[in-house]
Amino acid sequence: KKALLSLALLCAYTNDHTAANNYLRRALNYYSSDPTVHYLSALIACMKTDLENAEKQARIAVELNKNYAQGYSLLSQILFYEKKYDECSDLCDYLISKNRTDSINWYLKGLAQKNSGDVAGAVATWSKGLEISPQDELMRMTLELEVRDSLSLEDPRRKVWANYHVNIASQCAERYDGTGASYEYQRALRIDPMNREARLAYANMLELNGMHELYLEQLKFVQDFSSMNEKPVSKREETKLSDTIEAYDSLLSETLAKKWDIQSFYLDKIRWNIAIFYEERPVNFVHAQSDYLTAMAASDIFSGVAQTSVNTQITPVSGYGDAFRNARSKGYDYFIILSLEEGHDDLTLNATMYSARTGTETEKFTFYATGNNRYSTVLRRFRTAVLENLPVRGKIIRRKAKSVLVDLGKSEHITNGAVFQIVRKGRIITADTGTGLSYRDDDILGTIEITDCGEEVSEGIISVNGFYDKINDDDEVVLLSLPELKTDAAIDTAPVADAQGNVVVNQKPEAGTPLNTEIRKAVSHPAILELIQNIF
Repeated sequence: KKALLSLALLCAYTNDHTAANNYLRRALNYYSSDPTVHYLSALIACMKTDLENAEKQARIAVELNKNYAQGYSLLSQILFYEKKYDECSDLCDYLISKNRTDSINWYLKGLAQKNSGDVAGAVATWSKGLEISPQDELMRMTLELEVRDSLSLEDPRRKVWANYHVNIASQCAERYDGTGASYEYQRALRIDPMNREARLAYANMLELNGMHELYLEQLKFVQDFSSMNEKPVSKREETKLSDTIEAYDSLLSETLAKKWDIQSFYLDKIRWNIAIFYEERPVNFVHAQSDYLTAMAASDIFSGVAQTSVNTQITPVSGYGDAFRNARSKGYDYFIILSLEEGHDDLTLNATMYSARTGTETEKFTFYATGNNRYSTVLRRFRTAVLENLPVRGKIIRRKAKSVLVDLGKSEHITNGAVFQIVRKGRIITADTGTGLSYRDDDILGTIEITDCGEEVSEGIISVNGFYDKINDDDEVVLLSLPELKTDAAIDTAPVADAQGNVVVNQKPEAGTPLNTEIRKAVSHPAILELIQNIF
């Protein structure tokens, strides 16, 4: 029995459905009274998108064993994908009454409520589920994506959800994980923008990393919206905040932005437009619709990256051809097709990045993680990997004789001594194959060496290419070289490649860090292995 079921699962997993049916038929003939056989038969039917047969086999499994939790769980997922949302919700209630700590049932019930139009009920279900199982990151991400734009900013539940990330950020800070703390504070502020504690903590991180202008902007935001804070703030704290703002206003009175009369925080820095797609699978092994959720989360994680605009298509694509056609017709630079393979204790994010202009494969990524915070870990690693394939690009904002101002600064890892190539406006395209940029030699107008680097803008001296000076505002600049740089701990949200697509800023953990050590120890394996292990 074990051999037949294992072979059937493996064949179905590798799309050899003929062989899978043969093994499964033999298992059903010999062991028709065994609920496990019918459960796995339902699972294999799901892999073939035969939901009607899958429901039939799952119902037989739970009829044979009234206490078969796995069978009921699979049946609830099948009902969800068949759009029988009320039946799915009722079955989830039954499973919750048997085991309140199983977060998958809370998650699926919320999805069923949302898809049936009861968004408020779904939010309440997910919120209750997270109280019981706070470590279910996919349920938390689903909740956060749903409520960010649908709830009023004054809703008190926002603070509760945001405080979870504030606590995680504090733990990261204690481990000297600056990028992790920065990520968690940003997540908290996405949910609850008025959260004073999170914003001040995030502001302090910016200040420690030398981002004084950004620090001042955060303090001004806190001051402007202090009246909306739930907790009354003491007069002493308000006075301290006002004094700090006044002091920094004075210290930053001669920044590059003010020298050139530029509102640096309102610059349009977007240079990369990326589409994210996912393919629909009939049933996921753990969280339903995990590919859709991951595509939405992968897009959301780029919200703090000023140079990229990342969008996810809500509906699934049928495959590479459909994704390429969509991305090319809408003028994207790159498109990514991703999927999430999930076990109960680990997960693997697979993604392939393509050029939207030529359709050629740029890079293939696989990220595996286990333990706590594994979902946020693979998402952050995914973002870093994508940014490593994007060259640093900017444009000339202003020019005075040989001096120019470009819209790149310390927040994009730029330092004094960085050298850029100036390319005529609108002449840069992505490389035909691989990473990097492509442009004609006669569109190269000169070079810039950065002499004064600000946080959002930098000043440099130009060198003209050829006899005639053709350099104007809005001409583009691409990074050629960067002096040796020690990465600021809290900055991991900017492209880091040069014009040829070579990584110039190392944002990965060093070899001796705990995160890197754990990743080296972990061995990725497909989710199907967990199912086969359960047979034995």
